[in-house]
Amino acid sequence: MLTRLRVWLGWLAYRVDRWLRRVPGPLRGPDQRLWLVIVVLLAVAAVPVVLTLRQPQPREVSASQIAAGEAQLGAWVRLEGEVLALPVVEDVLPAGYWTLQDPGDPRSSIMLRAAGDLTGGRQMLTGIVEQSDLPEAAGLGLVPGRIVALDAAPFPRQIPNPLLWVPPLLVAGVLVAGSRIGYPIFEPGGELNVLARGLVANEAVGARVIGRIGNRWLNLGDRQSASVSVEEPAGGRRVLLTLIGHGGRSMPHVLGEPSVEGVVGYVHSREGSMPAVLVIRPDLEVILLFERTPDRDRLAAMMPR
Repeated sequence: MLTRLRVWLGWLAYRVDRWLRRVPGPLRGPDQRLWLVIVVLLAVAAVPVVLTLRQPQPREVSASQIAAGEAQLGAWVRLEGEVLALPVVEDVLPAGYWTLQDPGDPRSSIMLRAAGDLTGGRQMLTGIVEQSDLPEAAGLGLVPGRIVALDAAPFPRQIPNPLLWVPPLLVAGVLVAGSRIGYPIFEPGGELNVLARGLVANEAVGARVIGRIGNRWLNLGDRQSASVSVEEPAGGRRVLLTLIGHGGRSMPHVLGEPSVEGVVGYVHSREGSMPAVLVIRPDLEVILLFERTPDRDRLAAMMPR
């Protein structure tokens, strides 16, 4: 299941990259335009977050922090706690005043001046820190010399709309994962027939090729056919890779002489899993895909053990 998921992620990034490379313009190398698209998607996802964060926001504080002087006069603040009504005391405490009890420290409270209707209970409020002698005049255990003049309506926390930033972020994440995974997926290992007989002179087996030969890139979608053969001139044995195109066979490329340095494994793609051999030389870096495991094992028999 995990392998199939990796295959689909890699295939999606591969198809997007292939489509982008068909568009005229610069940066047409493998993954170059794909990473440019990823950067653009991340920028698009960041725009609503940055715009939201740049909007003026009340500072999140508590009554204890206001008492400690962490919120200066005129600061726009947001508080949460239990709101309690204060009784009207003639010539001392007029109507419209409440207290907010700090949930983290029930002994710490601050006086509120409501600009409109207010109800008691646990809630979130926003307002401006002001200077006032009422807390001390009322003889209450409140933050001395400070009250919060409440906004007519609490200013809600500004959260970026997920529909604006989640989709481009998810798409960018899928493309990043797919690009890092690659397509198709080569996994070394698997059972190998150690009794398989290696290729002999003038014998060839068919294969498909993906990877790099010189400056040429071969993708799985190219369905590049090839043959692997052996020649034994006077100078010694050479294992050759010959591409087969519409115009016939191309000049052979040396896979190894006298043996092949490679890694045996399997290639996973949307078409399924195929036995394969990875060969890396200074002039090429290819994966050879075989229709049959015995054909792969005959090439593997020519590798040093």
